[in-house]
Amino acid sequence: MIGIDFNDRYVKVVELKESAQGLSLDRYHVLPVVREPDQDLTTAISHTIFKAVSESGILETEAYALISGPLVQTRRITLPPMPEAELRDSVKWEAQNFATFPVENALVDYYVLEKSTTKETRKLDIMVVAIEKETFNKHLSALTSAGLRCAGITIHPFALGQILRRLPSVTKEELVAVVDFGAEEVSINLFKDNLPQFTREIKTDGHLQEEILSSFTYYREQFFEEKISRIFLSGEHPQLEELKEGLSTGLGIATEILDPLKNLNIDPRIDMEKLQEAAPRLALAVGVAENKAAELNLIGKKERAPKTSLDKMLKAVNIPNAAIIGALVFILLLILAANFYLSHSIEQTRKELDVKNLRLSQLSKFQERRQAYENIARGREDVKNLLGQIAAMQPPGIKLVSLSYEHDKKIISLAGESGTPQLVSGFVKRLENSASFSNVQLKEFRTVGKIPAFQIEFSIE
Repeated sequence: MIGIDFNDRYVKVVELKESAQGLSLDRYHVLPVVREPDQDLTTAISHTIFKAVSESGILETEAYALISGPLVQTRRITLPPMPEAELRDSVKWEAQNFATFPVENALVDYYVLEKSTTKETRKLDIMVVAIEKETFNKHLSALTSAGLRCAGITIHPFALGQILRRLPSVTKEELVAVVDFGAEEVSINLFKDNLPQFTREIKTDGHLQEEILSSFTYYREQFFEEKISRIFLSGEHPQLEELKEGLSTGLGIATEILDPLKNLNIDPRIDMEKLQEAAPRLALAVGVAENKAAELNLIGKKERAPKTSLDKMLKAVNIPNAAIIGALVFILLLILAANFYLSHSIEQTRKELDVKNLRLSQLSKFQERRQAYENIARGREDVKNLLGQIAAMQPPGIKLVSLSYEHDKKIISLAGESGTPQLVSGFVKRLENSASFSNVQLKEFRTVGKIPAFQIEFSIE
């Protein structure tokens, strides 16, 4: 299996093979992306992928890859149990609440993390992914133009989760974090039972320790989870060892470097010293090659090349008159297609009725928000009332120092001071739960002198 992790700066490619002795790393290569004058970035990346595969000696052409970046957005949501067709529609509807680009121009997919159908709790915990289509198409084009057949594309949390499965020290009950350093972004990922529960990307030039702590606090308050037991580090950072010590001391959480080679057999031709040096950078490539986009494959089934052809199947039959068999198969397929069409029509009608019933049942959920919107619209944005709502939501210990309102965009920006990050997280959560506000974002959290300062931005519904 080929695993490829690439961005604007580097291409990392590995080849894994399965045998009676277990999984082994046969080849790998890391190359910087070199962009020639007047050459577009996608072409430069494609040439680098081709060069990395060729120089490594990999002959396989079927590959699995990752996609990340600011136009790849994820969110964990909870929905009631429902049929798959309705679930996909509901997921696309929910994606509109967090995607920063129009959903009609996006590729939206999901993975069910947990399904609970007990009498007390009937719910689906879902990881939703929304990707701007042009970004996805460029990513796929870079692979196919390099002469590879892309069998799957997934997001980095599922590749990192695959590495955790090979670590015997990580138990299913643990809540662990993996902080992966990319070329320009750092991804903070939380896992339980080796499945992603939360993922967030930040810029590498930010205050890393504060951002990590803020992410942990938000997750615990949002999902009522226990304390993170361990942190793993991986990726492009040149001083992971020093960073490990700093985070372990600063956060009070055991921190170690993720070893993607753990319990892997290594081809004896590989220079072990160079491989150990490159190992943290290979985590995503190794993870996606081993995982093969098993949980979430962003390439739809219709787009995947078939593994077998009708010609191969007929040859395997080994009966003299293949034409007769082909005719019989064709007739059988026609009968099956007719039955499928009738069944599909009946099922589609039933699903349409179910969707309408589901939407009716959800009216009560949105009634408060719609009523608030209508009240504000009739009153042409009663600003005094909105200020009163904000003041009522403001927790003790939060001091607001400024408030601005963009009338045309209907955006309010708050700046203030707080004793702790937890108070700010609580304030943000109250604003998110309000029926009057939406798109609540913590734009900034930093320490001015010894005083933590923050900036929150949100829209009026």
